[in-house]
Amino acid sequence: MTKIWWSKFRNFEADFFMRWMLQHLKYREEIVIVKEKRNLKLFEFLTIFTTVVGTMVGVGIYVKNDNGAGHVLNIVQNPYIAIILWIFMGTIVVSLMIVFLEIASSTLKTGNGTVAAWINIFIGRRLASMASLFYIFIYLPVNYGFFAILIVQYVITAAGAELQQSNQLLIFLGCGIFMLALSAYVNSYKRMAGKKVQIYGTFLKFIPLLLVFIALFIPDRIWGVIFNTQNAIPGNGGELPSWNTSFENINGAMILAGFSPIFFAFTGFVYAANMQAETQNKSIVSKAILSGVIFVAFFYALLAAALFLGSKDGSVVGFFEYMFNGFKDIENINPSVRQASILTANVILVMVSFLGLNSYTLIGPNFAHTDINEGLLFFNNKKIKRTTAGILQMLISVVFYIPMVATSILVKNQPTFLYDQISNVASMLDFFLYLVLVIAAVKNRFSKKVSVDKVKTWVFFACSTYAITTLSILCGYSFYNYFTEDAVLAIVFGVIIVVILGIFTINEILLNKSKNNCKNEQLTEINKDKPSKIYKEYKD
Repeated sequence: MTKIWWSKFRNFEADFFMRWMLQHLKYREEIVIVKEKRNLKLFEFLTIFTTVVGTMVGVGIYVKNDNGAGHVLNIVQNPYIAIILWIFMGTIVVSLMIVFLEIASSTLKTGNGTVAAWINIFIGRRLASMASLFYIFIYLPVNYGFFAILIVQYVITAAGAELQQSNQLLIFLGCGIFMLALSAYVNSYKRMAGKKVQIYGTFLKFIPLLLVFIALFIPDRIWGVIFNTQNAIPGNGGELPSWNTSFENINGAMILAGFSPIFFAFTGFVYAANMQAETQNKSIVSKAILSGVIFVAFFYALLAAALFLGSKDGSVVGFFEYMFNGFKDIENINPSVRQASILTANVILVMVSFLGLNSYTLIGPNFAHTDINEGLLFFNNKKIKRTTAGILQMLISVVFYIPMVATSILVKNQPTFLYDQISNVASMLDFFLYLVLVIAAVKNRFSKKVSVDKVKTWVFFACSTYAITTLSILCGYSFYNYFTEDAVLAIVFGVIIVVILGIFTINEILLNKSKNNCKNEQLTEINKDKPSKIYKEYKD
């Protein structure tokens, strides 16, 4: 009897032990899964956050803040006004982003987060197609090419090379196309590598920018922009400052015009939302973007102030001259020290420009991939893979790059001339489309045609009212300014409009002839005035 009970006890003990082991293993497996999910969530958050920061904090603050032609200080001619403009633009962008959290929620499940896709849902297919064509044929090629050409320019400047026009043409075309194609290829076929480059590179990029903040504590009280308004700028060939620190002669037109280069510095913040399509934890997309935008807004304002305190012309190169000279008077700086500062600054600018190119080629494929598959653009009734979309965007950008660079060198002998001008125009049009979407989102609050995750009511209306009012004034003045103040800008603006209208007409003809494109038939024939219902039907 005792043996029987003992045997039962041993069996019970073995069974209990096995159950305990299985439960323990299952528990440990669940812990591992939770940790993996947390790690993935953190990685995706950092990818989007750094893409926002990498896209916005880049060449914009480096090349658009100083006294160069068409840059912020050169336009407003007052460092205090320039700092105020950076802060003011930051508040506009934060307000826009809060509204865009609601807009982006309309595509949270499908992941199709492009401006064109949102316009399709909130407004209609035809305007969405026009927006898509603008981004694919103008906006992205401008940014691909601008960052690629800046990489080449900064390498040449760092090397101190003086090139003849023929050599300029050969090097800027060959090397620029190579950099553009290489980055686009990597981010089409090896996207994980591109994402890691963006994450690690963004943190590295902030090291030299953080050095600039030293000027907040050790300002150049002799030659800093804020302190020197009369004496010739050292090392600039006897050039006198074109700025002042007085508020007595503030020109409203100059202030409004000063936003044009700042548009370029802040553009691109919503495009990280395109990464919804390849993000498993879609709930972190809005948090990552908003965190990135707020961070950049504060960062830009402080950085602009530091540059005006610690550099002779508001540039990063000027600050490094001051720093490399031991934060002393730079009037009699040793030529080798000046050369070292120029070399260091341009090496940093090469890295920053490369990260800017990487960020745009990382998000670029999502535009064509989403918009073609949503039926906004004709593609012979076929779906398109993201890799194919990336190569297609690269080819469009190369075709755009060649005449832009060739014309700039042959006509102006300045490789970046046209890209510098058109980048401001493209960025303004980008913000104009944001404005259109914000107005549509406000209208949707009353019509309730599109299902969205609503932002708190008073926050939504406060932010949307502020964004609509400010952007209407800024974009309206920019339209006027581009056609009246500068012949080059007028030509560039006119060419953009003609090109978009021409491609749009061709796209409409092809879409109308395409009888087998079911999605296009839905959007254009069944219920074109109510895209939200179509969207819901297609989504379901």
